[in-house]
Amino acid sequence: MKQWVIAGAVLAVGLSACGGGGSGSGSPPASSPPPPPPPLSPPPPPANSAPSVTITSNAGGTDEGQVAWIDATASTDADGDTLTFEIRQTGGPAILPAPGEADIDFMASRIAFSVPEVTADSDLEFQVSVSDGTDTSTESFSLTARTIVLSPETTLFGDTIIRIPDSGSEEQVAFGYTNGFASAYAIRSLADVDEPGTGRKVLSLINRHLLSDGSFGVAERTDLDMPADLKRSRTSAVVTRGYLFSELIAVEESDKVFILTQTGNTPPYSEFNSVTVDAPCAVNAQAIEPVDNGLGDLIIGQRGGGISVYYNLGNHSPYSKPGKFDLPIPLSGSGDFCHIDSFYSPPSGVTAIDSADGTLHRWIQTGPPLGILESPAINLELLPDETIIAYAANGDSLGRQVHAIVTTSGEHDGTHRLILLYTDYDGGALKRTVRTWTKGIPSDVFIFDLDDPSASNGAKDVVVALKTAPYAVIVEELGTPGIGTTATYDEIKYAPVPLGTAELVPTYMPDFSGYGFVGLDVLGEDAGIFIVNTGR
Repeated sequence: MKQWVIAGAVLAVGLSACGGGGSGSGSPPASSPPPPPPPLSPPPPPANSAPSVTITSNAGGTDEGQVAWIDATASTDADGDTLTFEIRQTGGPAILPAPGEADIDFMASRIAFSVPEVTADSDLEFQVSVSDGTDTSTESFSLTARTIVLSPETTLFGDTIIRIPDSGSEEQVAFGYTNGFASAYAIRSLADVDEPGTGRKVLSLINRHLLSDGSFGVAERTDLDMPADLKRSRTSAVVTRGYLFSELIAVEESDKVFILTQTGNTPPYSEFNSVTVDAPCAVNAQAIEPVDNGLGDLIIGQRGGGISVYYNLGNHSPYSKPGKFDLPIPLSGSGDFCHIDSFYSPPSGVTAIDSADGTLHRWIQTGPPLGILESPAINLELLPDETIIAYAANGDSLGRQVHAIVTTSGEHDGTHRLILLYTDYDGGALKRTVRTWTKGIPSDVFIFDLDDPSASNGAKDVVVALKTAPYAVIVEELGTPGIGTTATYDEIKYAPVPLGTAELVPTYMPDFSGYGFVGLDVLGEDAGIFIVNTGR
């Protein structure tokens, strides 16, 4: 019994020693839970797809002076990202802004530009870059600027050329006598200009006087209260007493013809008078009324309204205020007479083309009491889709008449024609000769004796300026002018002129050393008004 008790005590002690706790009497320690697994990493983003560049163009090669374009709009991005573009020229002659544009937006997806004038075929090289904001894809592109070579060649211009700076936006240029206060000669033109303080553009007559050292003065403006960009025509003419030259400006959409006279101050011209008439699309002046002291009678052609003569009231009274006109005398009450001319041989005459039906009309001064007599209208036999671009007429005291009508199909590589209607030197019926070329849209025409400009009854050579080719078309009269001579015309020859020649008319050289030409070049860095001597 005593032994059993001892054994129990030993058991109790053993059990106590097996317990946990700092005192030796608690529970054993618990194990820590395993840490949670680390979060899964997100999958890597898909690789960006670089844009795919697609380039289109209107030609792999094009003639100098023509409009070309490069288009990357069809480029794509597989990720649907917004794309930005850059088209840069990397080689070749510098391209020029397209007609009517001030510059080229190289950050656009499509650019249009004028191919520059070149002396030999030249590659124009470009780099087209398309970006999605992450990656940029780049492709190269090139096209060939082709030089235009027309033959047979002849000579028109000499080697002395005067360029008028900052005149590239002007039009309807003339250089000649003005009887002005600062100088008797000046260059005059029309331009759209910013009207001070208004934020709008208006039509302005620009005048540059010829200075004593042979240079031209600063451009003087005469702004008209007339919005810019309206159809207009102008001419210089004697319509005031004392043989002061006035400027006649017809603005078609305004239904108004302005008559501007010199002020001797600034601005150099002011609006002296005006004539209100529906859609005046052409204006001219000539001594038509059969009186001894005939001054410039006003001739206005209308789109849809015919053509009329307004006799100068100064013809009848030395006390009449100059620049005032009588009521209109209709020469034709309907038709589109937007190409008119006149000549003073004598007899004086008015000539005009009705483009509505493609006919030539002529009115000749016959003297009192009839005044003006119309000849039968002549069908010009125009081709379908043919447009009249320019018209000139010329007459002389030998009774000769020449009419030059220039037409085009409208394309650079198209059908362009010079229709010549002319009499022999003893008068008689009009004969017809047509000359055709297929490259170069015409822009202007004049009739002039190229070899003897001072001859009063000289040859009636014809010059046609081409806007889209670096040439003028020359068609010269053959033989020696004189009574009994049969008039004939040579085939076409081509005379080199600046590419982009939009206007060209004969004139005196500013130093009066001889004859030359004043023109307007609308292409290139030196675009603007130029005067050049004759090379004949």
